[in-house]
Amino acid sequence: MKYYELTYIISPKLTEPEAQKFSEEIIDWIKKEGGILSEAHNPLKRRLAYQIKKEDEGFLTSLGFYFNPEKLINLTEKVKSETKILRSLIITKEPTKKTESPKILETKKEEKVAIEDIEKKLEEILGE
Repeated sequence: MKYYELTYIISPKLTEPEAQKFSEEIIDWIKKEGGILSEAHNPLKRRLAYQIKKEDEGFLTSLGFYFNPEKLINLTEKVKSETKILRSLIITKEPTKKTESPKILETKKEEKVAIEDIEKKLEEILGE
């Protein structure tokens, strides 16, 4: 898996909650395809430096995620086919300390401890 960053501008025709929901749909799609999300930024309405598809504003957002390079073409097509997205860019990046490797995101299975064992340990600690 490689680390990618997807930055995109959502149409200002959507409300802020709708833009947030749309961004979550993109995140869900990445996860369904086996991607591991490491960072996501909420969509923020920004004035654009120049018009894109006759729009002066848009919701800017970005996602950092680990993704299988073979499936990147599907993601690119999905993003380009969305009419709600004015412009997008996917780049390969080196993970930063903040976005270490996907192994950190995995959870460890812990053994279950009986209540009697916990009570014994508490008695030892408290000296009863």
